[in-house]
Amino acid sequence: MISVLLILAVLSGCSQAGVEHSLEQAEQGTLAGQSSIGLTDSEAADIPAIPEGVGAGGAVSEDGLTGMDERPEAESASEWYGRYFRKGDFSWQMEIYPEGAFERDKLSMEVWEKEQDGFHRVHKLSVPYEPEVSEYESLEMDDDGSVSALPVFSIRLQEDGSVLLSGRPVSEGIYYPMKSLLKPKVFTKPLYESSLQGMDREELRLLRNQFYAVYGYPFGAEDLREYFESQPWYERKATYEVRAEAGREIDFHDGVFNGLEKRNIEALKAAEEGYDEERLSTWRAVWKELPLAPYMQFLSENMEELSVDLQAGESGAEDKGIYYEVQGRICLPVTLEPAEIEALKNGAAIEVCLNELTGETGILKGTEEEGAYLLSYDADGQEISGECYGSYHYENDCYTIWENSADTIFKPVYEGPIYVLKGARTEWYQYFGLTEGEGIAASQELTFDKDTSYWGNVPDFDEKGYLRALYFYGD
Repeated sequence: MISVLLILAVLSGCSQAGVEHSLEQAEQGTLAGQSSIGLTDSEAADIPAIPEGVGAGGAVSEDGLTGMDERPEAESASEWYGRYFRKGDFSWQMEIYPEGAFERDKLSMEVWEKEQDGFHRVHKLSVPYEPEVSEYESLEMDDDGSVSALPVFSIRLQEDGSVLLSGRPVSEGIYYPMKSLLKPKVFTKPLYESSLQGMDREELRLLRNQFYAVYGYPFGAEDLREYFESQPWYERKATYEVRAEAGREIDFHDGVFNGLEKRNIEALKAAEEGYDEERLSTWRAVWKELPLAPYMQFLSENMEELSVDLQAGESGAEDKGIYYEVQGRICLPVTLEPAEIEALKNGAAIEVCLNELTGETGILKGTEEEGAYLLSYDADGQEISGECYGSYHYENDCYTIWENSADTIFKPVYEGPIYVLKGARTEWYQYFGLTEGEGIAASQELTFDKDTSYWGNVPDFDEKGYLRALYFYGD
């Protein structure tokens, strides 16, 4: 067995991936004027063959490493990765991602429908991406890649970044990327006072009504109607009738909203009702003069998971006006490049950095179980931590390493002051779907008395690196 020792360049490329900015800064200005079908052998023979994708990656060299220059160039394909929603009906969504680290030019497409207990996958499709081709066909696929059912789906990748899907009436339509929405993370994370600071009344109103717009709500207010009708993803639903009486009430049922959406609508409504122009002007003026946080280099828009540990200590935190300065630590996930994962499969041992502050490293080796590794803390293989695994993140084209309890292995990269906006809260992700009152009760405001400490692995920082929320994902 060939054993090769690799040293990761831990502060370059993928290893710098940090937290995704959950809620981007508000835009300025006011509003402008399944069931599967069984196939016999003869029926299957009549089905058009699914086009083959580009090969499954580069060859492995003698030292166990896969040449990264032999991987498919898929810059154009990566532009289509991400989450989409159907025009006029947010209850239907689509996820586009690469088949794998060495098949980044082969697009997997999963279509999801929202039900009472969350989104459920309805279709899985697969197409080999080609830069000059916009129209594709695919049969429905099983998880193992085999054909599961008719009909043939037609997929068109359109110039405006949307995806036109046809094949089954229930799911066909135009799907737009989530990034085309104003602050798309409001659909996946709860809003707190700290999340909405700096937004004026019109911005709050627009963001609140966007929850209705994605479901095709027919607006009576002229400014809202003009704004949303100018958005390509908006489509007024004919099933919602505008009634002339009672101030043009809309026959719209809020049952389309899940718990988090209802909760955030209420949070925005409360912010509108408590809006204070003078307080906003003062807050904006103060925030504009704030310095950038000293840990900005570790915050990335692509990788959401990042560990933040806040320790107030005996002296507590320093009150800086609209924020607290508290001592803490930031840790990034331990990451590997696809070539290094391939090397592990071929018998290589890889040295990974486990602590940027102390230089501590560990040795990662493969095991007899496919996809499982052992992490030891010295070259002799002593102090084995137990089995760990790698998960591919297509956004950053890298793998993170996690232990068999699904806990990500982090490495400390920063210790020092962390800036926390006043009003920031912490909350466990399982509580996100609770109602407004229940959700706020389940969350906890970040206050810093003597020896106070907080920890979370999905933080929300603003553009200057000030913490607005600290979420905890895990058991």
